[in-house]
Amino acid sequence: MEKSVNFTNNKGNRLSGVLSIPENNFKGLIVIFAHGLGSSKESEKYKDFGRVLNEKNIGILRFDFFGHGESEGQFEDITIDEGIDDVLGAIKFVKSLGFTKIGLVGTSFGGISSIMAATITPDLKFLGLLAPVTIPEELSTLRSNDKDAARLKTSIELDTKNNGHKVAHKIKIPVLIIHGEKDQVVPLDHSQRFCSLLSSCKLEVIKGGDHQLRIPEHYLKVLSLTIDFIQRYSNNK
Repeated sequence: MEKSVNFTNNKGNRLSGVLSIPENNFKGLIVIFAHGLGSSKESEKYKDFGRVLNEKNIGILRFDFFGHGESEGQFEDITIDEGIDDVLGAIKFVKSLGFTKIGLVGTSFGGISSIMAATITPDLKFLGLLAPVTIPEELSTLRSNDKDAARLKTSIELDTKNNGHKVAHKIKIPVLIIHGEKDQVVPLDHSQRFCSLLSSCKLEVIKGGDHQLRIPEHYLKVLSLTIDFIQRYSNNK
């Protein structure tokens, strides 16, 4: 069962999402997917995740960040703090529906937003990260290399407060990181260093992969690794 939903973040901004729930899985595992900068809940990747996970009796919520897709706000105003607030709003929303087994998967910008949210919401089942931003202040070339980032009023790399490496000790849940070997937006080294700081972390490196990981063989590998990871924490196999 797939339906459009709306919920709010702590600031009262309306966020748009799509809830995909198997008919017999109201209280089962649900996974929240947080997209990257400039993307949306309508990404084919998240639709594919929803289709496959629903077939495995796992629900998902894919949503648009503030200023993206059908959510309120102007894209130029998005910040990491806003992203964190949006992820927390999504977690609060699925809890209000009766879900208690919640997983979180974040991509790039959605990665750092999810990392920081996971330090505030300790009762998540797991955290999945796809080419995640972990140290915004070290992304000195992001503005010049990324057209979406260049539109922001406040550069992501100017955020020195939200540093995943400084809060890694607060994350006690299992973490999977998938990162392209040749990522030119977020260096692989960032994920390697971050993973080493976590109490339970598995890093999967996609050989030859870039930041987007859109080449079919890379894309299918990402889907396979992520779904296998998620299934380990479902009681609905």
